[in-house]
Amino acid sequence: FSRTASHTQVTVDQNAQSILCPINGMIVPFHVSTLRKVARVDEGSYSTLRIQFLTPGVAIKGLKNYTPEEEKTGHFVKELSYRSLLRSSSSNRDNPVQATVRAINEMMKRAAQTEARKREAAAMVEQPALITSGGKNPTLRNVYSRPVISGRKTSGHLEAHVNGFRFKTQKGEKVDIIYKNIRHAIFQPAENDLIVVIHFHLFAPIRLGKKSIQDIQFFTEVIEASIAMDNKRAGGHDFDELEEEQRERQMRVQLNKMFNNFVTKVEGAQDKFTFDVPYRELGFFGVPSKESVFVMPSAHCLVAILEPPFFVLSLEDVEIVHLERVQFGLATFDAVFVFKDYTQPPKHVNSIPMDKLDRVKAWLDGCDIKFYEGPTNLHWAKIMSTVRNDPVAFHEDGGWNFLDMEASDSDGDGESADGDSEFDESSDFDDESSEEDY
Repeated sequence: FSRTASHTQVTVDQNAQSILCPINGMIVPFHVSTLRKVARVDEGSYSTLRIQFLTPGVAIKGLKNYTPEEEKTGHFVKELSYRSLLRSSSSNRDNPVQATVRAINEMMKRAAQTEARKREAAAMVEQPALITSGGKNPTLRNVYSRPVISGRKTSGHLEAHVNGFRFKTQKGEKVDIIYKNIRHAIFQPAENDLIVVIHFHLFAPIRLGKKSIQDIQFFTEVIEASIAMDNKRAGGHDFDELEEEQRERQMRVQLNKMFNNFVTKVEGAQDKFTFDVPYRELGFFGVPSKESVFVMPSAHCLVAILEPPFFVLSLEDVEIVHLERVQFGLATFDAVFVFKDYTQPPKHVNSIPMDKLDRVKAWLDGCDIKFYEGPTNLHWAKIMSTVRNDPVAFHEDGGWNFLDMEASDSDGDGESADGDSEFDESSDFDDESSEEDY
């Protein structure tokens, strides 16, 4: 243990990633992995340090329930509290309790970053080396990458080689992307957009600078290019709006043609490598993350790649789609994509305009994706928990048929019809007695 440990105060050992707590005259160590939360509470002339620990059944975001296998019947410390007398002249910086809280939080932050790096390293798949080819390769010049490799954005060249792409900036930085690691290659030309984009959605994440990424794109800004063309033609002094719009249209056509030529050359050189082009006429506005974006389907995925965070959903991973809040009087509805891998949480695209409902249904029907609709939002965490517990029993009991509201209504109508027929058969009227009564 640390030699600075005291029997009268909590000590933080950064090297051992532990805190040393005095309990009944003894110093007891607790590793950072057992800590849940630390806080300082001031009451009158005293300051209290509260240390909360992970215990079985406590759910933490990003962590599974803490259930030690070696001590299933053991006892656990849930919380420790230490009280310290406040000095009248001391500030927050001089408060020993506050200093301890800062030290523990810093240690927990470093431990979380280390665990995140370990998870990223475990998910990383070592790519084969890029095989460069001499001669004239398909090249896309003066494009930017997103995310950037390091620092500020810098333009560079994207070249297609034997088994992958290489993007090299003017600073000499480079990143290699192997064809076999590209799950979706998407080319989105600019119509009324500000950029022309080539986007790669990868099977396994790659290292870009200090980050691990699974989506990378290369783009050119239409407005910036049109300004550059303006400077060449008129010295940067033309402020006429009509001419500026005309220059933007011309530059948009030129950039689309340049990107399209690159895509065509790459597809011609690689037999099994193709680019998806989103169908703009099937697009709709929705909220896949936090903001409303224009979402467009393509042949193999559903994408929104103009602004980060990028949204790329592979259609082959989807088992069913449930359209929620579909009822008269509402302006929007939600779409929930349930994946074939039940361990993945469903993906929501919320706030889709109601006038796009028929368009979404026609698109899903054309992709042979089973879809249901209902008037309310469902609790998908509980539903998926039930499905994961016993998938076989779930499908034997009817699977997703419980989402079929029309089938439920028709079943109800059939029962009432059967009930009426049974009632008619069981009724035995005497015609003569009926006439006499009349």
